[in-house]
Amino acid sequence: MELKELVKAGVIAGVLCVGVPAGAFLLYWRPVFQRWAFGLLCFLTIGGLIAPNDLGLTLHSIETYRGHVRGFHFYLYEAVLLSLLGALLLKHRVKFVWFPRGLWLYLLFCAGAAISVINAPDKILVAMSVWKYGKLGLVLVVAYNYFQREEDLFFFTRVMAWVMLWELLVVLKMRYGDGIYRVAGTFEHQNSLVMFSNMVAMVFLALGLDPQGKHRRLYLGAFAGCAIITLLTVSRAGAAFFVLGTLILIGGFTLARPSIRTAALSGLLLVALLFGGLKAMDTFLGRVRAEGTESREDLRAVMNRISWKMAKDHPLGIGWNNWVLAVTPPNEYSADMAQWQMEAGHRVRDDSSYALVESHWFLILSENGFHSLIIFGVFLASFLWQGLRSVMYFKGTHIGSLISGVTVGCLVNYLESFFEHVLAQPRNALLWFIFLAVTARLDWWRRRRVLDRHSILENPANTRGRTTLELPPKMLSPSPIRP
Repeated sequence: MELKELVKAGVIAGVLCVGVPAGAFLLYWRPVFQRWAFGLLCFLTIGGLIAPNDLGLTLHSIETYRGHVRGFHFYLYEAVLLSLLGALLLKHRVKFVWFPRGLWLYLLFCAGAAISVINAPDKILVAMSVWKYGKLGLVLVVAYNYFQREEDLFFFTRVMAWVMLWELLVVLKMRYGDGIYRVAGTFEHQNSLVMFSNMVAMVFLALGLDPQGKHRRLYLGAFAGCAIITLLTVSRAGAAFFVLGTLILIGGFTLARPSIRTAALSGLLLVALLFGGLKAMDTFLGRVRAEGTESREDLRAVMNRISWKMAKDHPLGIGWNNWVLAVTPPNEYSADMAQWQMEAGHRVRDDSSYALVESHWFLILSENGFHSLIIFGVFLASFLWQGLRSVMYFKGTHIGSLISGVTVGCLVNYLESFFEHVLAQPRNALLWFIFLAVTARLDWWRRRRVLDRHSILENPANTRGRTTLELPPKMLSPSPIRP
């Protein structure tokens, strides 16, 4: 092992063995620090401060590889996450929940995807993926146990609103200060930024439309900031899905809470979207004229066809994180990519610099096999179902607005993942799993309230001795929907 790798390993070991335990006891000693730590975790979802930065160390780094994992990553947010985990364990102990509802499906997906190591050209790349994606489950566990009260949930949304306003400043600086045409902000690619922005924007819109909620100006301002970010990334698909999510929420709120105020605000937002779209039309058309779409669409189709061929040849998958390697000479599927390169008039490469297939679903199908794609689909559907049931149960409350935004944000993200593989990006995945934690926690509140209602009706004495951890805090009375 090189000296540089030894130094990085020593730093990582020091953080894990000394920094994390010390942080855990500090957060346990002063509970207010737990909120600050979670706020820091929220800020770290965007990565760097004013430019892209992974904020971490990577062992066995392969920077020239264009797959979705390029080493054994150790991110700064993981140290914060582990410290918060230790503090929550000390605080709740027996009450701590290690397996929130739906987590087992994700772990099953990871286990099924790891089976693809059988066919992998480079098995260490599979190990890197297992390490990276397996740790995401811990984000769901920690965030789920952190969300004990309504205020915890809305602290998260307020922090994210300020985070996105900061991201807007970074994007404006890059566009008008640095002269960058397609801005990526603090993200590795503009597609990652636009999907992140779209997902969290739906929460801001839902809370901003809620007449019962606080901080509506902050949320609507953050939503407007996300809209500007989407326009400045010049992502046509991103803009389309942003509009789709906005229309779903505006339509839902107009039907669920018909009022002159809601209708006026919805109409104003639609006019603003239309005006912004018209102002940005020249920019989008300029991108089309400058780049064209035919060759890129051809490449997308070629990549999808290669992915389908991989899946048919290797039903268990070609190997997690091995797609780029599989299409690089002299490996099995390099001829297909070489043919497209020649037809497009590009240089035929003999290294690992090919791009990754853009569809996240084709990526899973080819790398992890049919079984993993099915499990992944069930995993997404289970959380969408939890979110939908909570939307119906908490309808008419501020919590109901929150879960509406979270559910629509996730739905838009899943639809966009058919065209981009940014669910595999660390920043997007971190926010996504916090959203899943919100969904799981509200689903638990929904199920527990229904069970307690039935129990209290049978025996009023069952209300005695309840703790704040066992029961969610008092909310506005939702409609009595049975689970």
